[in-house]
Amino acid sequence: MRAVRALRLVDERDAPRAFGEAEDVALLYFTSKDCGACKRFAPTLMAFAKAHDVRVVAIACDASSTAYAGLDGSNFTRVRVREASDEDEDGTSVVALNALLRALSIRFLPTVVVVNLKLDVVVTDWGRTVMSLNSNPLPAWRRGESGLIPNPMRAFMKGIEQCAYGGDSSAA
Repeated sequence: MRAVRALRLVDERDAPRAFGEAEDVALLYFTSKDCGACKRFAPTLMAFAKAHDVRVVAIACDASSTAYAGLDGSNFTRVRVREASDEDEDGTSVVALNALLRALSIRFLPTVVVVNLKLDVVVTDWGRTVMSLNSNPLPAWRRGESGLIPNPMRAFMKGIEQCAYGGDSSAA
């Protein structure tokens, strides 16, 4: 969680922004401008964030602002991730992208890491799968639970089907 707390958040006008005190859960969305799955998933993520009033913190893994296309609204915040040698005006170092990816074990895109800010824990890095299987995982995330349905193998297989076929896997 130290890597998450070190993130420098910026809003759509590049103004600094902190996690709000009232916020208990945030979704860290790792994306890239050349990621087709990211482009396809972004509207689903934004609809979920708006419906459940949860913050999405978008992190472009290619340091490109175009990776944020399709992500907008009050629930969306960007992250400024720079090289480890960069420093803010006050002299504090800024978290490096590679360090963040390693700390959270990000291996593919898009990935949604769910963090519980009140409990100061990473709840799951399977957030994208959980959202497709559980219509409202937010109560579980607020309790510090993963939100996966009771049978993880069934959840995993259904998530793969939805990813492969898009939308409703029962039609496949």
